[in-house]
Amino acid sequence: MIPMLSYAVSSNVIEIIEKECRRHPDVETGGILMGLTLAGRVTVTHATGPGIIWESSPHHFSKDRNYVQEVLNILHEYSGVNYLGLWHKHPLTHPRPSHGDVLNAMEEIADEQIGLEQLLTPICLLLPNKVEIIPYIVCDNQVEQVRWTQVPHDSITDDRIQGSQWYRTKGGNDRLTGEINGLKDMGAEIEIREGPDKRYQIRVPVDNDGGTKTEMVFLCPCDYPVGAPSVAILDGTSKQYKPYQSNTINAWNINKYLRDVVSEYNADIQHQIQDPD
Repeated sequence: MIPMLSYAVSSNVIEIIEKECRRHPDVETGGILMGLTLAGRVTVTHATGPGIIWESSPHHFSKDRNYVQEVLNILHEYSGVNYLGLWHKHPLTHPRPSHGDVLNAMEEIADEQIGLEQLLTPICLLLPNKVEIIPYIVCDNQVEQVRWTQVPHDSITDDRIQGSQWYRTKGGNDRLTGEINGLKDMGAEIEIREGPDKRYQIRVPVDNDGGTKTEMVFLCPCDYPVGAPSVAILDGTSKQYKPYQSNTINAWNINKYLRDVVSEYNADIQHQIQDPD
């Protein structure tokens, strides 16, 4: 019998899934879902894409198990979230989980190390004007479509999600040390500020011509490095912030570092100097 639960999903999760589906229009893609189950309510707080080394075709998808497991390990340390299931995109002609999807889900449910009685298995359809996400659960070899309520990520009030900061955990602090050392190895003099919301702002000078300092400013989210940093350039003359359109950020994963963004910016500047047109 399928347990009677209610379901909620973070707006961040919807955004990630829609972006991944549009990024791979001609093949299947997917990723894992993570979150919390409390008092009969399942809240999906995080989602991944397929990873770095993965396989896909128009009718097949295989995630990068090592990558998504590493993401799960990071987020579990940060806020205690657990694995809830797998989302993936289907062709328009197959809006439900396939027989193979159900078999794979039941194998995971049978794994005592995973510890789930049911598995969320949303199916995503890429339509001309939107991505339709249809949530299903698999339990006892049955598939059932469920309703979930989309909620703003900031409205998830559990302290483990909103109250935690990545740099306050051992893994997060190790990552921060690696970021600082990587930037210093480039010869950068960095400044770290903690904002009123407890998020770290990391400032890196990228130009100091004639005494006017231009800085690259990183704002790292609570789930960094799973979530990509926001990046802006602070002009030393106008004191105005301008968002930096970075290919590194667009293709962000946990193996990338802030120094990679700085290197990309420096390369862009050199290209503009050498080829001003």
